[in-house]
Amino acid sequence: MKFAPIQPDFFNKLLTSLSKSEKRYLKLYLVQQHRVEGLYYTYFDLYSTALKKKETQFLLPDYFPIDRLPSVKNYLKEKILSALAKYHQKSINRNEILAQLSNVEILFHKRLYSDCARLLRQLEKKTSYYWFYNLLSEVLQWQLRLLLSNGYKNELRISLSELYEKEDKLLHSLRYISFYRKIRYKLLNMNSQIKLTNPVPNTQVAKVSEELFSKTPTDLFPYASLEFNRTMSLFYKLTVDFKSAHLHSKNEMAIWNHHIKIIGDRTMTSKYINAHINYCEILFFLEDYEQCQIEFRQLKDKVNFLPNEHNNQVHYLALSYMVKLNINIATHNFDENSFLISEIENMLLSKINKAKVVEFLFVFAINSFCQKKWNDCLKYTNTIINEYKISNNVDFDCLSQFFRILTHFELGNIEVVENLIHRFNYQISEINLLFKAIRQYFKQPLLYQKLSINRLNEIKVDLLTQERQAHQFYQKLYYVAFLDWINSKLLS
Repeated sequence: MKFAPIQPDFFNKLLTSLSKSEKRYLKLYLVQQHRVEGLYYTYFDLYSTALKKKETQFLLPDYFPIDRLPSVKNYLKEKILSALAKYHQKSINRNEILAQLSNVEILFHKRLYSDCARLLRQLEKKTSYYWFYNLLSEVLQWQLRLLLSNGYKNELRISLSELYEKEDKLLHSLRYISFYRKIRYKLLNMNSQIKLTNPVPNTQVAKVSEELFSKTPTDLFPYASLEFNRTMSLFYKLTVDFKSAHLHSKNEMAIWNHHIKIIGDRTMTSKYINAHINYCEILFFLEDYEQCQIEFRQLKDKVNFLPNEHNNQVHYLALSYMVKLNINIATHNFDENSFLISEIENMLLSKINKAKVVEFLFVFAINSFCQKKWNDCLKYTNTIINEYKISNNVDFDCLSQFFRILTHFELGNIEVVENLIHRFNYQISEINLLFKAIRQYFKQPLLYQKLSINRLNEIKVDLLTQERQAHQFYQKLYYVAFLDWINSKLLS
């Protein structure tokens, strides 16, 4: 018996990524291609078993030529990829259409024009229905080629002028898809840079606005209309015009629901869920919490039905939880959040990246603060500040420290409060006017400070004004929690 090592190469990663059903299919595929006792099947079976047991090497039979290992792995890699293409051919519509386009070419060269025309008509319907416009373009090219080579019979039942008209409409829609996609990427880039401490420069918004409204879309394919509404929704969301954002987001959802069967495709599933999450967020900022709850329940059902091997399942599950947590805080339903927090801590936090963990911990801290569970609030804020290096995200850093100060104040730890205020004031010395209320409140040590009711009311008015400009969840939560705290001081 000979030992073969398990190396962290591409072949290893490819086998590790396979699901159980894919492995079963591959074994059957290799059995059909080679004998059970053949080199390739033997190597694949032994390697898979060793990976499952997390071993670093495995035994090969004596007849196996050890010097042929690299060529065996390369051959198996190609076989695995081709087998996976066949395995997913029926589940991924694009692959099926590509395979049928190859059949079109064969039929055309065999001069079986009638069969070729029938297949092209089917492909035109399918590519239009599933919004595969790049493939639709290829289908139209084949139709044109068939028409020109066999025009006297006209197997396609369409005139040349009608075909050119279809092609013009497709190119028109593709240009608009490209245009709106380019604008959306600019808006997303702007959105990623926006923080409480760094609002959007008006010049950037004006520049994008001028470019965005320079064209008026007409007579578009459904997916082009979808791109238009998606881009407009993001633009209005960024400019805090949630009513207009709601209108375009609602139009986007209507297009999706009209083509509901498309959502069976994996790529379309992720896009549809993103659209649904965006719609929930806009309803949240419009404070239509009842409808937002209904949409959230529908969204969670869709996320739960994603395939297990879907790479983005955890991502969408995290987003759906985030929507629900924010709705509950905004509606002061803190007790329900307590159950959700426990569920998220046990099942989700270990599966998401650090940036998302910080967002969740901040929401947990806000929920605990609003419930007056001071120790829990300290636990979450201390975890954010001490265990996660987020100095590059000024918002979460400052807000966590700010709520930690308020929590220690409520616990009566005045010396700790004074020390934290000194550090906090130094840290926010260059932050913009959005933190004006915080600086004013902590201008003097809390031990000697006694704010009047008039001063608290002034801060409250400032915060209410700023709250209307919030367009991200954590910004809204900050205002909700701080305003609740100020209201409690005014009542006392």
